[in-house]
Amino acid sequence: MQSSELKKLIVHNRADSTLLIGNGINRYAQSGCSWIALLKALAKVYCPEKEFEDLPQGISNTEFFDSLEITLLNKTPVFNKEDFTLQKVTLSLPNIDHKKIFEDIQTLSRVTVAPMEVRPSKEVMESFAKATAVFDTPDFEVVSTLCEIGDKAKPALRNKLAKSISRFMEQWNPQSIHVGVSNFAKHYDIPILTTNYDNLLAKAVNAKFKNLGKDNVCEAHPLTCCYTTKRQPSTDTYGIWHINGMIRYPKSILIGLSHYMRAIEYVRNRILPPNKFDAELFQGLQWFGKRVANTWLDIIFRKKIFIFGLALETDEVFLRWLLIERAKFYALYPHHKKEGWYIKSENETISEGKRYFLNSTGFNIISVPDYSAIYNSISL
Repeated sequence: MQSSELKKLIVHNRADSTLLIGNGINRYAQSGCSWIALLKALAKVYCPEKEFEDLPQGISNTEFFDSLEITLLNKTPVFNKEDFTLQKVTLSLPNIDHKKIFEDIQTLSRVTVAPMEVRPSKEVMESFAKATAVFDTPDFEVVSTLCEIGDKAKPALRNKLAKSISRFMEQWNPQSIHVGVSNFAKHYDIPILTTNYDNLLAKAVNAKFKNLGKDNVCEAHPLTCCYTTKRQPSTDTYGIWHINGMIRYPKSILIGLSHYMRAIEYVRNRILPPNKFDAELFQGLQWFGKRVANTWLDIIFRKKIFIFGLALETDEVFLRWLLIERAKFYALYPHHKKEGWYIKSENETISEGKRYFLNSTGFNIISVPDYSAIYNSISL
């Protein structure tokens, strides 16, 4: 399929479609960094005794992050509940070397984080250090909670890592392709779903943060939050929704397998009935509609989906599970079934298992000449 044909297909289906965009757009724009580069940079800081030229085979990206967190936990001293309660204990948590992470990510990435140089200026690094300094102090709320669990515990450092990642990504600036893609979706009033944590697509059009929920935002699962230029946003209009978390809420970032499982548990309790005997069945359209209203889950289940720049490999546990549940929903309610398209370049090879997964979850695989054709088709 040519770029012009792909664009016609999207425009023709714009009334009830969404664009699902992965990190491919950042790689194409030569900005940001890959998931692997981020993990390798963190490993260089926290596992200096191990040299990873590449991530070892036999472990997924999500499991690698969890293994890294376990290494941090093992380096954290054990303390006694009573001593902590009496304030007789001083915690010495491993410091996060933000500068090292900052430089390693850029070195390990094949591209430079625009507009910064490989060695950031003194002013940039001072600003970065100031913004992240607070994360080098113990999270006593977490520690106190863990004390209630047992006599001995180790404070979870996951939030420190997530906040460090968020502060790093806040430094990124959008490139022309981010502007083009955001303007395309804005022009045709198409919502965007993205697995990226960064807000480059939002920055590109000066989109503002909005919460469609009536209640306060759940910072670990901000399902009702998006970036948009609309005064009265909805899931039917242009907005940018972050599936795997957003840097505005570091607690929401999904990067380890344990984080994906937490998200699955949360969403599963939202979209499926509590009855354990029919847990895999949806409990009627009206019930289901109320449960997903004003969330990006509504877009997943109620829109046609065009997938771009997203490998969708087995590491994407959360999203692949959602697409499975989407297919089950359509099997139960076939009149509500929506099409899906997975867009790839002609030189990209798809494994037999991945092809089977895409076909079974209702996605047609479309090949275009190259990545340029993909992004030119969704850019203004």
